[in-house]
Amino acid sequence: MLGRLSIRAKLTVAFAAALILVLALAGLFVYLRVSSGLTEAIDDSLQARASDVAAVVARGEEDEADDRRQSLSGGLFGGEEGFSQILTPGGRVVASTLPPGAGPALDPEQLDRAAGERIVVEGREVPGVEGEARVLGEPASSPDGKVVVVAGASTDDRSEALAGIASAFAIGAPLALLVASGLGYLLAARSLAPVEAMRRRASGITLERSGERLPLPRAEDEIHRLGETLNTMLDRIEAVLER
Repeated sequence: MLGRLSIRAKLTVAFAAALILVLALAGLFVYLRVSSGLTEAIDDSLQARASDVAAVVARGEEDEADDRRQSLSGGLFGGEEGFSQILTPGGRVVASTLPPGAGPALDPEQLDRAAGERIVVEGREVPGVEGEARVLGEPASSPDGKVVVVAGASTDDRSEALAGIASAFAIGAPLALLVASGLGYLLAARSLAPVEAMRRRASGITLERSGERLPLPRAEDEIHRLGETLNTMLDRIEAVLER
């Protein structure tokens, strides 16, 4: 199929293919970098919130469940940007900024792991949280024994930001490809213009008019050397015919 295309068309196709690859790699790089940065920002926020809750629990400032709930929902550990919970290793909710009856934000298996080490869970559906949530759980100590501190936040903002980037590339990449391909075709045509000039001159050269030669481009490139070679060949032909 490509063998039937002109040189200009082949160069344009090659240029377009290379540009598609570059745009795809650039889009993937930007998407992954932004995704990584947003996820890191969420994790930093969750870690800071969990550390604050763990510090309060460790100081023993919240001896009663009602006091814990009041402290958690007071604005420092919850709000529109996320939620916090204090859970026992068995899954009982000691305190939570989630709506009453929401239950633990971690399932039993995750809670069991969080009782021994810090874990981060992605894609949790938590009552009272819009969309999916990213949840961090880690062990903490209280005067009453071991507990699990949980901090979570919705990932809707991150998803919207990434969707916006994907949409921008989906719309902008074809337009950029179209414009760049057009410019590539014009550049290829301009680069091959000296060849077309030599072809037109060659079509008018006859034996009746001696001394006619092919025009040479100003640039000392491959086309210039080809023209010189052909002109030298014409010199030899005329020399043979004049003998």
